[in-house]
Amino acid sequence: MGYTYKVVLTVQDVEQCNDEDTGYRAGGSQQEGCPSGLGASDGVYVDKIRLEWAGNATFGYDIFRKVDGQGDFTHIGFVVGLSYNDTTAEQGVTYIYKVGLEQPGGFCYSNTDAGHLAAAPDDCPSNLSASDGTWEAGVHLEWSGNAATAYDVYRKLASGGDYSLIATTEQGLSYLDTSAELNTLYNYKVVKHNGDCHTNDDNGYRGQI
Repeated sequence: MGYTYKVVLTVQDVEQCNDEDTGYRAGGSQQEGCPSGLGASDGVYVDKIRLEWAGNATFGYDIFRKVDGQGDFTHIGFVVGLSYNDTTAEQGVTYIYKVGLEQPGGFCYSNTDAGHLAAAPDDCPSNLSASDGTWEAGVHLEWSGNAATAYDVYRKLASGGDYSLIATTEQGLSYLDTSAELNTLYNYKVVKHNGDCHTNDDNGYRGQI
């Protein structure tokens, strides 16, 4: 709040003269703890967007969010401290955040900042590699994909024939074909379980040919 001051000088038998100016008290407790320096993570985490800001770690802050380019801010959470994990964010969506501190005269807010989730691992398998006689116990297969996804492993003789299913992996990105016969060359491919995407074909064998 600003105040206006004036000084009046009174001299006997002389007309009064005065001057005035405005002034205010610097600082003030009302702004103490207001959030600032808000930062939202950009593709760092698959399962959350992390918010961090400056303020007073003993105060409670309200978290607001909106989809980038759409609508108004919505209140999504409250936390005591200087960080918050938004675990309700969705893949492929960029959000705008702000943090507020409620005071007697209303909210004071931080800057706004955008954040988004990291892309989820691709479920489709790729980059299949089959061992060439380097494993005595069988033919070792490795591929790229999502380790939490189930995959079907197919095999056929390199000399011809059709692929047949030999295993379904529940998790992980590798498989050891212990049913492979010594000195026999096979072709392999890996297919997403209950899906239609698959790896390249690769050949491999157990032992020495």
